[in-house]
Amino acid sequence: MKHIGAFSIDNLWRIFLTLAIWFISSEGYASSMRRLGVEELTNLSSNIIIGGVTNISSYWSFGHSTIHTDVTIELMTVLEGKIADNSIILELLGGTVDGITTAVVGGPSFRVGEEVLLFLGSARSVMYQAERIRFYLVGLSQGKFNLKSTGGKDQRLALSEASQHSLLHDKDGKTMPPGGTGGLLLQELLRQIKQATPES
Repeated sequence: MKHIGAFSIDNLWRIFLTLAIWFISSEGYASSMRRLGVEELTNLSSNIIIGGVTNISSYWSFGHSTIHTDVTIELMTVLEGKIADNSIILELLGGTVDGITTAVVGGPSFRVGEEVLLFLGSARSVMYQAERIRFYLVGLSQGKFNLKSTGGKDQRLALSEASQHSLLHDKDGKTMPPGGTGGLLLQELLRQIKQATPES
């Protein structure tokens, strides 16, 4: 796994915006992200977790220049990496404040109560004058899998949020996210993550 070092919040957002520009390719009005498979998502992540969304809060950045959104995730399982707390804050660019909405093309959406599997990177933040680790999604919406019940815990379905977006082909010519529009069984996704982990 590749671990991201400690950065200020300003550096974090420079990295995030650079990645967003790298992932987004424009042709007329169409925008696409390059497809990331499970192996690439895993190797780009410092942490992979399963959790539930408990709170969503949007706010203006310092200087009132951009809108950010904090998504609080209560941890159920930490699949890769180490996290000391019982919950994390996932930081997204975009949101709605004072009736103004901004969004990142290819970005994810969240709702309170949903269960998700996330591929995460991390960086140190000094926002609010209290240093803490904040997390961001690897590959924008490609780093989020929504977990749906199919009748039993061992039969849960993992659906990539990127199935809602157009993807540029990867090195193998694939354009659909892992599982495609129908998703894949969570156990199969976990198997692929384990297989992609260098320690395995």
